[in-house]
Amino acid sequence: MTHPRPAARRLRSRHDTLLDVEDLLGMGVNPEQILTRLGMKAGAVERALYHQQRPDLARLFGRLDRLERRGHCADCGCPISRGSRRCHRHGVIARTRALGRQGAVA
Repeated sequence: MTHPRPAARRLRSRHDTLLDVEDLLGMGVNPEQILTRLGMKAGAVERALYHQQRPDLARLFGRLDRLERRGHCADCGCPISRGSRRCHRHGVIARTRALGRQGAVA
């Protein structure tokens, strides 16, 4: 029994990406919605726009790419660096509890 082939993805050229982004921005579509419509990640769109000599548009998607790469605090959900589990405020609280208030920060 042979397995069915996965659905073929349309390979998008950098020029097609540039044209689609320009058209959608011209229609007032925000960058998050553009990513959804194109089915691409922010970093991929950013790179394609830089290769097409459009750093002005690439910067819009670069900001989104950096936001996608950030993590969120396990307690409050605020953005934190990727390797962290908690924000500074909640990290101090957790360490204080773990030490049994012996090493409480004043």
